[in-house]
Amino acid sequence: MNNVWKRAWRRLIGSIALVAIIYILLFIWQGGLSSSTAQTSLLIDFLLFGLGLLFWVLTFSHFVLPLRKPIEALDVAVEMLKALLGRRPSAAFIQDGEQISGTSNQPARLLLLDGASAAVLQNESAYTQAIGPGLTIGRRDERIAGTLDLRKQRRSLGPHPEEDPFAPQGLDESPVAYQARQHRRSQTSALTRDNVEIAARMEVDLRVDAREGQGGSAFGFQPDAASRAVAHEGVAVQAPSDARGHQLNWDWLPVHLAADLWREYLRKFLLSELFEPTQGKLTTLEFIEQCVNFRLQEAIVSELDERGHATGRQYSSPEYQLLRSRGLRVLRANLRELHLEKEQAEAQLLTTWASTLDQRSKQRQDIDIGKANKITAITFVQHASRALYQRLLKTDGREVPPPDEKETIELLLSGAIEAASGNQKLRKFAMQLKGKSNGAS
Repeated sequence: MNNVWKRAWRRLIGSIALVAIIYILLFIWQGGLSSSTAQTSLLIDFLLFGLGLLFWVLTFSHFVLPLRKPIEALDVAVEMLKALLGRRPSAAFIQDGEQISGTSNQPARLLLLDGASAAVLQNESAYTQAIGPGLTIGRRDERIAGTLDLRKQRRSLGPHPEEDPFAPQGLDESPVAYQARQHRRSQTSALTRDNVEIAARMEVDLRVDAREGQGGSAFGFQPDAASRAVAHEGVAVQAPSDARGHQLNWDWLPVHLAADLWREYLRKFLLSELFEPTQGKLTTLEFIEQCVNFRLQEAIVSELDERGHATGRQYSSPEYQLLRSRGLRVLRANLRELHLEKEQAEAQLLTTWASTLDQRSKQRQDIDIGKANKITAITFVQHASRALYQRLLKTDGREVPPPDEKETIELLLSGAIEAASGNQKLRKFAMQLKGKSNGAS
């Protein structure tokens, strides 16, 4: 018993002892047990005391806890009588997914949960039931196996904000703090296709799978999902097997899955491609984040090849199926604060830039030649058709008939000859065309 419980128990015993002493003194003052009527009165007093105690305990039990059924008043009354006898009541109160009273490894008969909490009970051999907000009367061999917060949760892995995971150990940084910083770096460390290491801060918003308002909770409570969330808790593989934190709580699985997907998708792209726009007007980094969300939230996803291009095939997302089997739903996964090792990143960017310099120069030269040829052709056509254009202008007043086919060809050829006057080959070719047109006429 803690000190508060001991002090309350002492005050209760002192009050009962004081009332008993006063009763005995009054009873002796009236003559004691010398007469038969006194014995009968004593028996009646004890009977009335017992019935009155039971009546008032049952009455107060309706105000102490929110009962669902009248029969539950008996269980509450029993626990209240235990308190009167100096025994700790077998009760537990869970608020915001955390047990704030009672002992988790001991059976609890009365379990009171607020609107944001749920719990899973177990006996010596198996999980027995999942309970939601309100009062639950458990069986005598049941105890709390795990608690859940029904509200939206946010979990994160990776470096802390404004922390450089690649920095060497500082002069004022202890070895323990340095190792912790390196551990956070390894949680989300990933490699690009050109072997550049990037550490990102991964954040995931999640909740126990349920509809809002379901199960008597504004946040939503589904017994089957709550049972699967607690019953399938994972194992922290990086912790020692005998460590207290070896078991991984239910709400940490999604963010670890997101970190694994981040590694899977990043290795499909080069460092230089991460901030380039894709076909969907997203940068490659935003595209990776979108793919991670699809794998966590959608049953069917599109397949990508080893270079991040869509293959046109679709497949079932194993991460989504795993989360469903655990009774969890991911609302959003976000990549925050990318960290790169500066020297490695700069060296890789320079290598990539040098290896593609010749190719980019050739492409630019081809583009320039193509533009020049196009401009030359347009200029040639404009000059070649100028004579025909001036002839057609005279037909606006309908005084001159439009040119026939022969005159049209002659005008085009004469314009072409004039346009090609500075080029011997073009002039010769134009004269040949004019000669053929005269022969055909």
